Amino acid sequence: MPSDLPAVLATYEHRPKPFSHPLTLKLRAKALEAERGSRSQTYVLEDVEMIRLTYSPKNTQRMGFSCFLRMRDGRSISFSNLDWRSMVENARQDEPYASFVRALVAALAKANPKVVLRAGLTPWRYGLFSVGALVILPALAVAVFYLIREKNWPLVALASALTIWLGFYAREYAKRNRPRAFDASTVPPEVLPPAS
Repeated sequence: MPSDLPAVLATYEHRPKPFSHPLTLKLRAKALEAERGSRSQTYVLEDVEMIRLTYSPKNTQRMGFSCFLRMRDGRSISFSNLDWRSMVENARQDEPYASFVRALVAALAKANPKVVLRAGLTPWRYGLFSVGALVILPALAVAVFYLIREKNWPLVALASALTIWLGFYAREYAKRNRPRAFDASTVPPEVLPPAS
């Protein structure tokens, strides 16, 4: 690589899918470089239109988080804190991910003061999730009461456990993914992995 390139401010690498090439991200003062296998792309920071940070649990991994960037020309890139090693095994990379996201948000705000900084789901997706939760949870609760009347104790236990688990999941998902704008100096902690 030419030595006159600007210094790398931060790097991050993860495997976004099982059995895929790792995605390597290099943040420079004015650009984000993405390499995956033999392909590489450069995203000029002043051309980034929006960044969205979300809480994105995957499979059995409850603490998944994602970062999505959209460019003015329609291109996009996303990455998460999960490194997939196989179909069922993944590792959380909380500290490197959070550190890289903070550096990326700061560099974006400096390179493009008009960049849109968003946390959580889009309003329509959040509304759809909320409606779904408000329909499914009461329906499960009604099913539990019906099963109690029928004295079907194994199904009562199963339906009760499912209702409680879904209730906690929906509460955390809704709390962390509330749609909102944020300032580059204060990235909302709800859309970043917890500090260890």
